[in-house]
Amino acid sequence: MGEARVVCDERGRIVLPSDYAAAFEGAAEVVIGPAPGGESLYVFPVVAWSRLVRRLRKAKADGDAEAGPFLRLYTSLYRRERVQGAARRVALTRDLMELADLSEGVVLVGRDDRLEVLSESRWQERFAGILSETRPLAAKSRWD
Repeated sequence: MGEARVVCDERGRIVLPSDYAAAFEGAAEVVIGPAPGGESLYVFPVVAWSRLVRRLRKAKADGDAEAGPFLRLYTSLYRRERVQGAARRVALTRDLMELADLSEGVVLVGRDDRLEVLSESRWQERFAGILSETRPLAAKSRWD
């Protein structure tokens, strides 16, 4: 789904670009919270978030030790947020904005079934890391 630079307005709202509308299936609500590690935020369509929570509950019941902390993260620290108007605005709370250090430019990055919201500087670091990981593989890879 790529990346999009967006503006966070004075009320802490970001606009979900039209490029992502299909992934969010015209949802009236999304679920927002900190990504694991807290360096960014995840924005899920409600259906995708529910699917993830079900998988984590099953994994926890099956004895997966890692599932419990992730289940607590996705159920305790996430909240539903209404998608506002034709512009498809979503409000971020101050605590989430501070956690993800969104005081500067904001970047949305498509991540399979969710969007990741992160600062411009954090995205630049991550982007450089992605390129450096794939550069040595490119000459010999069938994926290039």
